[in-house]
Amino acid sequence: MIQPTLNSFYQRRIALVETSINDLSYKGSSRLSSKNNQLWQSLLEPTFNIQPITTPLRAASICIDGTPVVFSVKLTREQESPAFRVLVEPGGTGITVPQQVSCSLKAADELLQIMGWQQAAEQVNRIIHHVFPADSAELENWWGGIWLGTSIADTHTELRMYLNLRHGNTLQRWQRVADVLTEFSDDSIAPVLEKLIVQTSPHAIPVGLGIVISGSVRGIRLYAGMQEPSETSIMDCISGDASLVKDDIHWFCNAILEQFGPFARQSITLGYDFHLDKKGVLQPLISRTKIDVACQRFAKAEGFIPFLHQLVQEFNFDNSQLPSFLSDLRHCFNGCDVEYISLGVDGGIDHLTVYAKPHSLQPAGSN
Repeated sequence: MIQPTLNSFYQRRIALVETSINDLSYKGSSRLSSKNNQLWQSLLEPTFNIQPITTPLRAASICIDGTPVVFSVKLTREQESPAFRVLVEPGGTGITVPQQVSCSLKAADELLQIMGWQQAAEQVNRIIHHVFPADSAELENWWGGIWLGTSIADTHTELRMYLNLRHGNTLQRWQRVADVLTEFSDDSIAPVLEKLIVQTSPHAIPVGLGIVISGSVRGIRLYAGMQEPSETSIMDCISGDASLVKDDIHWFCNAILEQFGPFARQSITLGYDFHLDKKGVLQPLISRTKIDVACQRFAKAEGFIPFLHQLVQEFNFDNSQLPSFLSDLRHCFNGCDVEYISLGVDGGIDHLTVYAKPHSLQPAGSN
């Protein structure tokens, strides 16, 4: 069942986006508002309108406790226009992994139709072909399937897909990554990928692929989970000139160590961004590294929210959106837990994203 609090939160957050649209005097604002509402409902329907679960048939992956939705806010040094950002794990845990993948792909197709981006479906299918086995029976023992999401801002909307890679040995996972990237590139991607494999393999293993869609597939992100994260291993895995962020990474790691203790095993996931041009050709470079930190272990600590504000201040990020984001979550859901925080590295620390799980939501399909 879709709980009213979800729509209440959506209305509060999307109102900020639509106010920004109206400020731009955009003539199609009413049509855009209707499309936004359709996107939101098309994410909710397969996630919450599902049969009650008696016996879980798969493990939840977006949140450990089974909550199938996470909201986020992105902070940069410049004051960005508000955006409504959400990720969902469709289908509930009362279905198998093959069924969850099928459910998510059906929902993704509907989202693309709403946006009029059906041409992107062919690109998505090419990626799916390399990530998941053709025989659905082979998916039965996989750990997770597909998450879906959107980012709705005043000037553009993006759809997101997150594909699980947590199956098979290291070589098999890297092969699937290589197959996806070479699908959209020529031989020029090979040395970039080879360098990344050499750089990250001592510390991390592929765990997922993210797809960014805006009209067509515009970005692919490789996620690699770190086995034993530390300041040294993080620095070793940053793409590009890591010396540019050496002091920033030291401060960040030391701040977490002093306040919450050492990083837990597999608590950091690295993201590597590849962009596609308007012709759908993958560019042979990594445009950004992301450092995603799982916060479940210390998000309830008394000093965690002050730590977030300290982080914002240290990197001179605009803080106009974080307080209202957390306030709206508290208002609609009686609170939230920050699941992840993510630092973007692009010649410097260029953004912070905070991902929060709402309270007062039953896991999808629960009685």
